[in-house]
Amino acid sequence: MEKLKARLHVKSVEVLVIASFFFFSLRIINWFEYPYIVAGGDFRPPLVNEAFVNRVLYTWNEIDFGIPSVYPPRILDPFYFLITIFQTFGMNLYLAQIVTLFLMYFFTSNLMYIYVKQLTDGDSTAAFTAALFLTANVHLVSDREQTAIGFINTALIILPSLVTFTEGIKTKSSKLIIVSGLLFALTYGFFPNYRVAFLCIIALTLTALYL
Repeated sequence: MEKLKARLHVKSVEVLVIASFFFFSLRIINWFEYPYIVAGGDFRPPLVNEAFVNRVLYTWNEIDFGIPSVYPPRILDPFYFLITIFQTFGMNLYLAQIVTLFLMYFFTSNLMYIYVKQLTDGDSTAAFTAALFLTANVHLVSDREQTAIGFINTALIILPSLVTFTEGIKTKSSKLIIVSGLLFALTYGFFPNYRVAFLCIIALTLTALYL
């Protein structure tokens, strides 16, 4: 009976945490004023969905006698991928960007929660605090929404590999380690910028040393 109560308590905590992340992620709606989207500087969402998809599918750039196109790896970028999917199914860019950013913040919060909980052997309080810090700390951004979106996009690319790698180390599962390596390929969504790949390698190395 005591074990059943303990399990129900754990499940209740997890449901409450997920619900908290869900509602907290809804705050990004306040960033938008219809019909304007968030764009500018180096942050450029796919304004014309058909043109972006064509560039992704066309792997060869004929400029300067021809070089491999940098666009195919972009589909690994969660921001570009989700917006492209939603627009393909009929959403306009304004709504697609809102839903994409909501899902990015929600997924990042949950992944960070899982990761820290793995490191702390199940400390829900520490994991919840870390997830909120990652997604809400204003000191991690410098120019409002544009930097915030880029930061959370980077975190969402790194965390799947990191979470899977941590679980593989703790359970001594070679299959999960291999899956983590496959998820590492998501970091090439920023090609030809390799900084995210290096950040992921550093995070994996520090996690392995800690465990």
